[in-house]
Amino acid sequence: AQEDSESALTPPMHRVKGAATGLMEFTGVSAKLEEATREIEALKRGHAGGFEIDLEHLVEGPYHLGPLNQERLDGLVENLRGNPLSSPIIVRETATPGVFEIVAGRHRVQAFRILGRTRIAAVLRKLDDDETERVVFYDNLLAPTLSDYEKYLGFSKRQKSKSLTQEQLALEAGVGQQWVSSLLALDRLPQEARDLISRHPTKPGI
Repeated sequence: AQEDSESALTPPMHRVKGAATGLMEFTGVSAKLEEATREIEALKRGHAGGFEIDLEHLVEGPYHLGPLNQERLDGLVENLRGNPLSSPIIVRETATPGVFEIVAGRHRVQAFRILGRTRIAAVLRKLDDDETERVVFYDNLLAPTLSDYEKYLGFSKRQKSKSLTQEQLALEAGVGQQWVSSLLALDRLPQEARDLISRHPTKPGI
């Protein structure tokens, strides 16, 4: 009975491989898990200055609107080439241990990748999906690089997913209701017109 109990507790790789090989593999996996755990705990103790995290541990979330803005990215690359990062990115944990979702700062992350850097300062926030969606959208709402069409997409998505009125959207965003109403007026355009705008969101006259 004791032998059966010990066999049940023995990892399969130890039964298939030699004891020495199995121990080496198990030790390597344990070391990686311990390293990921230390990084997570360090981020959880995050302060205003943030902690550095490997870029390979970062993924983009589903709440970012549209592709990266090339003009903004080019400016960041030139700025960061000779200057330190002024503020850390914001991340949240994912279901995969050691992997973090970018909440704010994806342009900064891409600029670091272009510059060949491997780590970036980050602050960990405990945010649910709704909070993350709001942070991502409203953090970029007034950015000059965000087109009116992308603003429309953000407001429209929140209105439909949360069943919010235009008044509630305006209060949530801290902007005038008339402005929100003018953006959501795109809903009344024919689908062909919206498709045209989506392909050329910043083209004059469109």
